[in-house]
Amino acid sequence: MLFRSDIEFRVKGGANAFVAGVRSPALQTVSTLNINPDAVRGQVDMQVKLTLPLKPDLRPSDVSVDARGKLTGFSLENAFGRERLDNATVSIDVDRKGTKISGEGTVTGAPVQFDIDQAANDPKSTANVVLMVDDAWRSKAGLKTAGLLAGPVTLRLVVPDL
Repeated sequence: MLFRSDIEFRVKGGANAFVAGVRSPALQTVSTLNINPDAVRGQVDMQVKLTLPLKPDLRPSDVSVDARGKLTGFSLENAFGRERLDNATVSIDVDRKGTKISGEGTVTGAPVQFDIDQAANDPKSTANVVLMVDDAWRSKAGLKTAGLLAGPVTLRLVVPDL
């Protein structure tokens, strides 16, 4: 008979410290997050449950992680190319199947919604992004669309192999 242990805890505090922790070698089997903690601002509030068998030769792959929570007041430098994601609320859901991240915020003042899915044990993820851009945003971003586009336009992007 194999015994197991369930460990539950809450992570609450700075998003930059959370990102630094998730990038640690001990969690590489759970997350392939490649974000510089210095590029992150905001707060995190997560509930985490670790389930592990009680055995002497425990490996990181033996540990099951379930986590759910939110990042609030979140900002990320260079989130969309050279553009910064600002004032975002981001939901994170991690389980044996993988990681799902969804949220909304602003990019250069334009509202943006995004979903990122990453299957467990897959270093690549897919992002779906919806961005509402108007003439002022396009001009600020350096897009020359005069005479081609006018008014607000919804951009829907799918970014595979992120």
